[in-house]
Amino acid sequence: MDVPILYRGRNLAQSSASPYGVHTLDNATAAYYSRYLMKRAVSAIKLTIPKEWPLNYVQYILFGYGFGGVVDVPRYGVIFQGGSFYGRNVFYQPTRFITANPLFNAPANGWKVGKNCALIKLQPDFSGIQDIISTYAARLALAYEAWQLNTQNSKLAYVLGAENKGQAASFEKLFDTIQSGVPAVATGQNLFGKDGKPRWFSFVNDLKQNYVAPLLSDDMRSIMSEFDSFVGIPSNPNSGKKERQIVDEVNANNVETDTLLDLFVETLTEGMTEANELFGLTLKAEKKYPVIEQSMTKEVES
Repeated sequence: MDVPILYRGRNLAQSSASPYGVHTLDNATAAYYSRYLMKRAVSAIKLTIPKEWPLNYVQYILFGYGFGGVVDVPRYGVIFQGGSFYGRNVFYQPTRFITANPLFNAPANGWKVGKNCALIKLQPDFSGIQDIISTYAARLALAYEAWQLNTQNSKLAYVLGAENKGQAASFEKLFDTIQSGVPAVATGQNLFGKDGKPRWFSFVNDLKQNYVAPLLSDDMRSIMSEFDSFVGIPSNPNSGKKERQIVDEVNANNVETDTLLDLFVETLTEGMTEANELFGLTLKAEKKYPVIEQSMTKEVES
C-alpha cells in the first residue's frame, strides 16, 4: 500500500518528472476522461464467464489491476477474485495467489498456482492499462481545457478600464449579465468616460484569426482515435483528413489496432485455458470488434 502524502509532497515528487505547474490528472475533467476511456477499452474484448460472476467486477479487475485468480471457495464455489501473489519459481513466475475477502477464509499461505488456482492476466507483465488510460486522459483534459479557454476568449475579447473597485465590480456585473443571455442590459454613466465613450475596448480585432477551437476539436478526435487504435478498437487513423484514404492506409491501421488487442486476448486465453482445465469451466476471451482487411487497393471514403 502506498504511503499517504499531502498534495504538496506529491507535487514536489511529480515536478521532477513533469513540467512544474502542469498536473493534468488531479482534476475532474481528467477523472471524467479516465472513466470514459476505461469503459471504451473494456468494450474491446468480449468475456465469456459464469453468470454468477459479475461482469463489471471481472472486467475492472483485469483491465484496472491487470490480473486476478480463479479459486474454489467452499461457501461460494469456483469464483474469480482480485488479489496479489507471492513466491516465485526458477523463471520468476508467481507460485501462490493470495486474497483478502471478509466473506470467506482464504488459505493462510494462499492458493498454489496451477494446482488449486489459475491466474488470469491481461498482459504478460501482470499489469493493467491504467497507465495508458491516464496518459490519454491527461492529453484529452489538457486539450479540452484549451478548447474551453479559446471558446470563452473568442466570445469575450475585451479589456475593461476601471478606475476603482466599485467600477470594476459594475463591469463584472454588466458582463456577467450579458453572458447569461440577457439581450439588453442597462448601465450607469460611470462605465463611460468624460467624452461619453465606453471604457471597454476590443483586445483582439480579428477574433476569427485567434479562434482555434475547431483545430482543438480535431486534435481531441485524433487523440481518441489514437487511443482506440492503441487498445484495439477499429478507428480511422486519419480522422482529420478531408481527402480520401487508400485501402493500404486502412489495412496498416488494422495491423496497428490488432497488435495490442491480440496480446490481450492471447494472454487472457492462456490463463482461462488453465482455469477451464482445473475447474471444468468454459471461460473465453475474444475480440468484440473484428477487423476486416481490405483485399483490393482502392480508395475508400474517410
